[in-house]
This record gives sequence, structure tokens and C-alpha cells, in this order.
Amino acid sequence: MIHVSTTWRGAELTLADTNNLVTLLTRTYGDADVLEKLVVVKADKYTWDEFQRLVLPNIDCVILSPGPGRPDNPADIGFALQLLRLHPLPILGVCLGHQAIGVAFGGKIINTPKITHGHVIPVAPVQPPIGLFASPLFEADGKTQFDVVVYNSLTVDPITLPQDLEVTAWSIPSPDRPASIQGLRHRLYPIWGVQYHPESISSTCGSSLLVSFLDEVHKTNNQPSSYPSLLPSIVSSCAYRVVKAGSTTTSHEPLLTASASPSKLKKVNKAFGGLGKGLATEDVFQRLRKREKAVAEIWLDGQTPTRPSTSSLASPSFLLTYSLTTRTVTLHRAGFSPSTLSLPEDTTFWEWFSAGQEAITRNLHSDLEPRMSGWRGGWVGWFAYEMKEESLTGYRRRERGEGEEKVDACWGWTDRFLERTPEEEWVARGVIRQSADQLDGVKECQMLGWLQKEGIVLGATEDEWKNYIQSVSNILDTAALVTPIKNKLTRVARPFDKARVTNSPLPLPFPPLLHLSILLLYTCTSGNSIPPITLPI
Repeated sequence: MIHVSTTWRGAELTLADTNNLVTLLTRTYGDADVLEKLVVVKADKYTWDEFQRLVLPNIDCVILSPGPGRPDNPADIGFALQLLRLHPLPILGVCLGHQAIGVAFGGKIINTPKITHGHVIPVAPVQPPIGLFASPLFEADGKTQFDVVVYNSLTVDPITLPQDLEVTAWSIPSPDRPASIQGLRHRLYPIWGVQYHPESISSTCGSSLLVSFLDEVHKTNNQPSSYPSLLPSIVSSCAYRVVKAGSTTTSHEPLLTASASPSKLKKVNKAFGGLGKGLATEDVFQRLRKREKAVAEIWLDGQTPTRPSTSSLASPSFLLTYSLTTRTVTLHRAGFSPSTLSLPEDTTFWEWFSAGQEAITRNLHSDLEPRMSGWRGGWVGWFAYEMKEESLTGYRRRERGEGEEKVDACWGWTDRFLERTPEEEWVARGVIRQSADQLDGVKECQMLGWLQKEGIVLGATEDEWKNYIQSVSNILDTAALVTPIKNKLTRVARPFDKARVTNSPLPLPFPPLLHLSILLLYTCTSGNSIPPITLPI
């Protein structure tokens, strides 16, 4: 396992897609070290002059995070290009940050022949390896290529690549996807970039890439034994903080607005004590899948080698998908043909979906347990980057029927799920209906009205909840009899993705050395961030 003594200071300049990079750092260094040495800074927090004067003298490196948009669009990239051209300290660019490196030194950005969002592809460093891939700390298990996840429709044009830059890695070509630049370095300055997402759960070699970068940062600084601490003023500007292991947090969500009529939905839970304690999550997940025919499966997992966390296993009652091209919402249920709804011209999916969540929230029982971090049921899903067309200023919303129809958003409703706690015990959680009456707001809310028309009922009945509890109890009891106890959790990539990837510690020796400060920086300007979707329960 990599051992790192974190005396580094740094910041991430984020391009609106940050938290997974932070998580990757915590998997390598641990929460406490990252809390002390890492800040996440939005580019619009400072002007370029303020950033040079207040931040740069007090950090040791910068990570330019992924994000939506184009690196040649000032509204998307902020002052990241100026930072790269000034190159005052070591910089690592990821995805959009990587593309910014190409643009900053004279390259051009082109469309990829095929959009690849969430695809796993093989990447091969050039031979002999150069840049971060040549580091003795970069471990690819002796292979000349490794698998990574990509989310991009743009790439650095290899034809216009400036002489100052050098390709460090290419994707392996396939019949429908030519080779593309997946790694860059500057020939003179300590600047590196990767097009792929090392922080993705399905990407390999992600931690060793970051360690290799920080090792280069340490060398650039002449390997001092220590660095100054981050200034409190910089820490206070951080856009994201990691919760320390074992700590509890109180949500700062707005208080629920009380409904004028009795609440129709209530959150419930059932702890199973020692039943099934220590069972492998994957074994329980597979048994839950066999229990019922579902439209999809959900596995949310926060386990890391340095921090115990929770896992949530569920089968959503139904899925809602959305296509920007047709502006159509599609309802998916097991055993039923899909149903569709075309949104009005003046309504975005963000508005439609948000109004539905608010209506559901107003029906929740207000006498709830204290707000806790973690998922408590409701919606889980994802938005594609293209959804920025309906949320960010400066982007043209496509005409209805324009472009290829595909799924740009996918959200599943879950009113029963099984949670594995950090103590390896199991807790069933649910949302039950307290009344047979329809939910409040059905007439006013487009989402609820449509779902009711399609026969969708939100929340489980008391009998359905009791049957679920009994079924889970049987699964845990049976699994404990026939399954060896395993203490290590197996992870999956994304909601509704059935592929499972074991996230094991990297078998690399690493001496205590780094005391740097890292800045994670993103440049999505004020008012242009994607509207947050607050889960209703």
C-alpha cells in the first residue's frame, strides 16, 4: 500500500466537477491530511489579480479539475489559461483541465468522432514512458496499457499540437474510435495533463498518477523537509471540505415547508442487529437482485481503504429518462412498456424535475429524526454534461428534433433499500404511504399528475414494507449460512451500472516525503453553475 506523509499544500481549481478528485486524494492520503493541505477553489472566488496576489504565493501546486464546456470559451475556463501560461508552479490538468493545456500553448480543440461519456477504454503510455507515466511511483502492474474512464466529446487536436507540448499517452484505437491524446506534458515546465478521469471508480492507476504528480511537485520544490501551512484565509475560501472519518454532520438543507394537510409519506427504518454482520456486500447484492425483477439495480458505495462508510443497495420502483433532442421524459417500469411525456417549449427538465421534488418533499412527515449525512431514499441518478444546454448561460438550447436522440438524464425512484453501515451491520430504510389519498400538489405539479395518470404510486404500503423486511431478513439469514464472511467491500462504478470493480490499496512502497499544498480549481463563473438537485428525502 502507498504510504504518504502529507506535508504538502495544494489547491484544486475546479471546472465544476471536483468532488471525485478530492475523494481519490482521501483514498491515498486519508481525510485528516487532505483537510489540512487541500483547498478547492472556484475560479470566480478571485479575480486573476487577486489569485496571483493572495493564493499563488501560498500553495505548492494546482490541479485543474474536469468540468463541462470548452477550454477555448472564456465563460467555461476563466483564468486557467492565464495560469498555465504564467506556469508559476506545477500543474496537473484533468479532462477539461488537460484540454486547457493544449489551448494555452497554441493547440486547437476538435470534436471526437464519437461521444464517449462513461466509457471504459484502454490507454497506452508512449514507449519508453515519459512524464508522469515514467515515474517509479506510477504502477500499471507491468502492463503497457491500462483501463480508464472517459467523459468527453472534445479532444486536443494532434495535428495542431504545439512544439512546446509532448504526448505522453494515447488511447488504443478501435474500429469506431481512432486513437486520441490521453496524456500531455510540457517539454520545459512542470505541467502535465490527462484526458481521462483518474478519479473514476472504474479507472485503474488513478492513485498512483496523483502520487507521481505530487512526487514531481516535491522535486520541483527541491525536496524540502517541510512547507508552511495553508493560510486560514485560503482555507476559508474553500468550496468543498471533506468530512473527517468518524465525524457526524448536520445538514444545512432548508427546513421542509409544512403541508396544510396531514403528511402522506413517512421515512421508516429497520435495523437487523448482528444478522448478516460481516457478509460481503456483493453476495447480498446478488441475492437482492434475484429476489425481484427490477427495471434497474442501484449500488452506492463510499468505502475506501482508509475510511469505513456506507453502502446502499436497491432496486428503483421506476426510472425517468430524458432526451434533450426530443425534450421527452420516458417512464420505465418492469413489466410495462415505456410511457413518454413531451415537455412544453418553455419548460426545461431541470424545472420540471425540481418542481416534482419540491411537491414530494411537502408530503413528507415533518417529525423526522435529526438530519444526517447520507442517502435516505428518494431519487438517485445522473445528468450528462450536455444538460448544460438547459442550465448554463452562453449555451444554445437545441431545437426539438435536432441531433441524435439519446439519454441525457436518468433518475430512479427508490422507496425501499438496504444499507450497510460502517460497522458492517444492515439497516433497511423505506418511505411508506400513511394515507391512501393522493399526494398534495398532484393537480398543480406536472410530474406528480403525469405519474398518477400512469398508475405510479410513490411510497410503499405498510404490507409492502413488512414483506420487504421479511425478505431481507431471509436473505441475510440464508447468506450467513452458506457464504464465507468477507470484510472487504466490493465497489461498483455508477448507479444502474452492473459492473463491479474491486478497489484495493496500491501495492507500492512510498517513503514519507510530501508536505505540499494543492489547489483544486474550477472556473465555472457565478450564476453559471448547474442548478443543484436536492434529494427530497
